[in-house]
This record gives sequence, C-alpha cells and structure tokens, in this order.
Amino acid sequence: PLNQRHHGWFIGFAPAENPVITVAVLTEHSCHGSTGSAPLARDVMQAYLDKYPPQPKDLKNSLSLKAIQKKGL
Repeated sequence: PLNQRHHGWFIGFAPAENPVITVAVLTEHSCHGSTGSAPLARDVMQAYLDKYPPQPKDLKNSLSLKAIQKKGL
C-alpha cells in the first residue's frame, strides 16, 4: 500500500565549485529520492541559478591584478 512506502529524500547544493544554494526535498511515500525528490531539487536549484547566476569566484582579484598591471606597479 502507498502509505507503507518509504519516503524519498534528496539534499544537494549548487554550484559544486562555490555553493550558493542548498536544497533539501522530502517526498512522502515515493520510495526513492532519485525518482521523487531529486528532480524537484534540480528544478528549484536551476530556477535559483537562472535568477541569480553565480559570479566568478576570482573576479575581484583578477580585476585588481589587471589594474595593477596597467599602472605598471
């Protein structure tokens, strides 16, 4: 019976290199996190990253370095 099936969990973060979002999804009685919860987590993370694209991690440092190189320091 449906009410005796296991719950599906998925917890993830994105992007892998410099995480800015963490999502935890529980789907009741869905048996597997990979089929019930993971697709929902993916959609939430993708919507967030589409709205707030991650910035390059070293952008500030690279811009500062270019400014120093231009000044000849």
